[in-house]
Amino acid sequence: MDAMVLAAIAKWPDVPACYGWLALDARGAWRIAGERVMHAGLAAFFSRNYEVGQTGEAYVQNGPQRAYVTLEDTPYVARVEASGTFRRLPDGVAAEAAAVWLSDDGVFYVELEGRLARVHDHDTATLAELLVAPDGAKLADAAWDGWPASRPDAAVRFAAGSIPLAYADATTLAERFGVVREPAGAA
Repeated sequence: MDAMVLAAIAKWPDVPACYGWLALDARGAWRIAGERVMHAGLAAFFSRNYEVGQTGEAYVQNGPQRAYVTLEDTPYVARVEASGTFRRLPDGVAAEAAAVWLSDDGVFYVELEGRLARVHDHDTATLAELLVAPDGAKLADAAWDGWPASRPDAAVRFAAGSIPLAYADATTLAERFGVVREPAGAA
């Protein structure tokens, strides 16, 4: 968190929280009142001061004020790195996946450092290329019907090893990880 933000919290500890104006979309982009934040400096400030609290509510510490974030899906979006690791947006943390899921609508989710992240839609094909059958053959090369759900034995092969591919819907994953898409004060 920025030093100026910490100083502002110390100086004005009782500023009421803000709800409903800041959002994070399914591609990890910031939105204010529905409009994408185009100013790189403002987006970087939000990303540096972004946290997910113990109760699952995401927020940006905006000076002394906590601005709660409405989530389109998950509190983080994962970009696949060339090394097979992930870059977590919006905070930029690099991490290896602890688990991988595929939803019925074709969205990949990963667990990164104990947090749920939706894989960026631009990286879906890259992650799909890492799917393997138990014999180690790429699913793209194996005889199957083309939908990973028909292969309950599929795994994702990363540089550090393979992780079984599981199947779950977004709501189930959000409940499991305690994701709060719409903070309580926003209603």
